Amino acid sequence: MEKADSRLQQDVIDELGTESDLDTSTIGVTVKDGVVELLGHVHNVADKHTAERAVKRIAGVRGFHDKLKIVRE
Repeated sequence: MEKADSRLQQDVIDELGTESDLDTSTIGVTVKDGVVELLGHVHNVADKHTAERAVKRIAGVRGFHDKLKIVRE
């Protein structure tokens, strides 16, 4: 049985929240038909990769679009 998009979205948000070094306040998560899209910005390439890895750990994700931008503050 496939997870509902709303459940996948919450799972991704929860998983991102486990990454203590990642500022999740600047990351948005949308899900449509099991495809996750990350929107917003992160502070460096390492944060971008951390967010990508978090999404890939979620069971039920059918695809992934990374639209995060790197914004150095």
